[in-house]
Amino acid sequence: LSSVVWLLLAAALVFFMQAGFGLLEAGSCREKNVLSILTKNQVDVIVGSIMWYSVGYGIAFGDAEPTGGLLGTSGFMGATLFNGSE
Repeated sequence: LSSVVWLLLAAALVFFMQAGFGLLEAGSCREKNVLSILTKNQVDVIVGSIMWYSVGYGIAFGDAEPTGGLLGTSGFMGATLFNGSE
């Protein structure tokens, strides 16, 4: 349970960081460019979330035995995300 809580907390921090980047960039440009900056940040969050689900989770939390503990080689596309194994 503690690893799930940590993963959710870290994800929330990343999303707040993205919001902070959006506010910083919106405050650093002219008013006519704010919508495109915020749209770019929204697309960044969406693409990053999809890529983490499909590739990053498997590398971070997959079975790393075949690579000597370096990279995970299973769990891609969230295959082991909801089965309760830690």
